[in-house]
Amino acid sequence: GELKQTLDIPSDIGFVNIPASSLNFGSDNTTAVKEYFKGILKDLTLYSDIRTKEEIKSDYTSKDIDKDNLLGHYDLSENSTGIEPINISCKYNKGPTFSMNKIWLTTKKTLDNYAYSFAIVGDTQSLTYHSPDKLSNIYNWILANKDEKKIKFVVGLGDFTDKNNETEWIYSKSQLSKLNGIIPFSFVRGNHDSIDSYTKHFTKALFGKNLSGSLDNTMLNTYQELVVGNIKYLIISLDLIASDSTLNYFNKVIEEHPEHNVIVTTHIYLNGMGSYPVSSIRKYGCVNGTQEIWNKMLSKHKNIVMLICGHSPSEQVIMKKNKGQNGNTVTQLLVDPQQTDIDWEGAGLVAMLYFSEDGKSVQLEYYSTIKNSYYLESNQYNFEIDVVNYTENNLTESTTIQSYETITDPQPSDKKSENSGISPTIIISTIAILVAVIIIGISIFNIKSKK
Repeated sequence: GELKQTLDIPSDIGFVNIPASSLNFGSDNTTAVKEYFKGILKDLTLYSDIRTKEEIKSDYTSKDIDKDNLLGHYDLSENSTGIEPINISCKYNKGPTFSMNKIWLTTKKTLDNYAYSFAIVGDTQSLTYHSPDKLSNIYNWILANKDEKKIKFVVGLGDFTDKNNETEWIYSKSQLSKLNGIIPFSFVRGNHDSIDSYTKHFTKALFGKNLSGSLDNTMLNTYQELVVGNIKYLIISLDLIASDSTLNYFNKVIEEHPEHNVIVTTHIYLNGMGSYPVSSIRKYGCVNGTQEIWNKMLSKHKNIVMLICGHSPSEQVIMKKNKGQNGNTVTQLLVDPQQTDIDWEGAGLVAMLYFSEDGKSVQLEYYSTIKNSYYLESNQYNFEIDVVNYTENNLTESTTIQSYETITDPQPSDKKSENSGISPTIIISTIAILVAVIIIGISIFNIKSKK
């Protein structure tokens, strides 16, 4: 019941700009910043005026709520059934909208019917270094739920290690290897993962046969073709350095797959502000930042539907949408639970994307494989994505598999010409059939002539 602080908003900012983002009561919006409140909120009352010291004391001690200039009063106690304003009245607007964001949910609204799902594993560096015994929860859960949740692909977003030591690499590789031959997967290198260690431990053999192409015959920049139901996907794994030559390589790959829905995965792209300028990531060897990658690759192709990245710690699964040059919407997701794993001594979070049959509707769940609970109500939401070439008559379900020999040539155009050519066996067989038909035709003609 004591006045603790009064803040004045500068006139050049203006109150009208504040609702652009949510105002949080209780703690900061991200765990990357030290939380400044760890208590419990009993209730919340908002007024459209400045409360005096006397009014604040009265507000706290009185059983009746002062309704003069009242925007809303919300019961936040554990026994409350919800957050309902007792009164909304304001001269300038209808009052704010509030929601209570519960941290852990053991149950949630049942998913609508879906056809298949992808599992996204964000930065696991905190688990690998601080709680290595809990890292297995993620991959064991994915395998145990493969059939029930119709998991068709697993995306790894880098920073498999924290200190880049051999122990971390060996353990990370052993866990990821569990998926080999069971569920197709991809991964990218994080800034905590050195190129030497990454290429040493994450080789072609780790993929099994679920690999369609590689820039330099390493796992730094790869792509995979995936067919699920009626949808063709092209999963691109873009290294965090992302040079111009690398972007040009993938531009060619994308051009040669016009019927595929392209999902780009990389380590560094989004942060809390929505992008990384080159100046802030040069320390990792990056030559292209968010805007450059967008301009040089992401915005140029009408069949790029999604980008998924990690690197920037965030409680929220952040989503950003931008229109490409061809009018298509590119949905961008940030999934990075590294700080959450530290705060909760291991959460083992997996972001699940549940797709409708046509691939356009996606339901997101952010699930802790260690606590067996969903993390934050605000992380359980639905969204739409653009999809190209959905064919109802295509009822196949498979992954496009290439042998390792077919990916040694880094030029996708060469690979395409090799795969699109007619083999000598087919030519010889065709000639033999034609000759046989001609012979049979001549024989029939001779028989008729004799008659």
